[in-house]
Amino acid sequence: MLRLAAAICVLISGVAHGAPLRIAVATNFAIPLEKLIAAYEHTQRIDVIAGSTGALYAQIRAGAPFHLFLAADSERPRALIESGHAVPGSQVTYAVGRLALWSTRIDGISLAKLKSAEVRRIALANPDLAPYGLAAQQILEHIDPQGGLTRKLVFGQNVAQVHALTATGAVDAGFAALASVIGEPGVVVLPDNWHSPIRQDAVVTKFGTGQAASDFLAYLISERAQQIITRAGYAAAGPAARGAVPPHNQSIPGTASGTSPPDTQAPYPAAPPEA
Repeated sequence: MLRLAAAICVLISGVAHGAPLRIAVATNFAIPLEKLIAAYEHTQRIDVIAGSTGALYAQIRAGAPFHLFLAADSERPRALIESGHAVPGSQVTYAVGRLALWSTRIDGISLAKLKSAEVRRIALANPDLAPYGLAAQQILEHIDPQGGLTRKLVFGQNVAQVHALTATGAVDAGFAALASVIGEPGVVVLPDNWHSPIRQDAVVTKFGTGQAASDFLAYLISERAQQIITRAGYAAAGPAARGAVPPHNQSIPGTASGTSPPDTQAPYPAAPPEA
């Protein structure tokens, strides 16, 4: 089961020094990120805030003091750079998501079986907010171009909700992030070429121009971290897709280099747990 709340703020460090590094992460990657932080050699406090890519993006646009943004797509990190809310040249691909069909109610679940009378309710994340939901929608368009399955669809607010609906048997099948169902029975890994690549990109925000943000971003795309990410159920990002981490003192035009929010700043409203 996914152990996710509206926001997850974790302290994973032996001794914390200085201001915390604040990482906003798409819900689907929250648990792998915990493992990555555990394997990261650091002495700084790290706060992790999990939510939907869309909601976290909106918060960053509104001034949320996050230093790194780990999205479940590539469009929103790019948009943050274009709007001046993230550091130019800092966008890198850290993982490629994989989609799975999962059922705890139907034996031998398959895409073909979704059309049978045995399957009455199929869950997927909101395609307008969650990249995994968009990928699921594209899979359905591939197998059901006439839209006959539309009446069976149940839209979760996010992939975490889809996971919960499927795990409890509230729906007959659900489109889940493979990373969240590895090792579970009733899982079918879906063809990657039937949907747009779920390229998950990270970007340094305008608050993250210090050394800590660039160091963690460099670690995230390192071979060591990529091995952890692959074991978690993602496809590794190739070297060309990963890109290059910018110097830690690179700033956004119109801002002071290295500017970061004070520790006394009031907590920003938490985002809902989506992917």
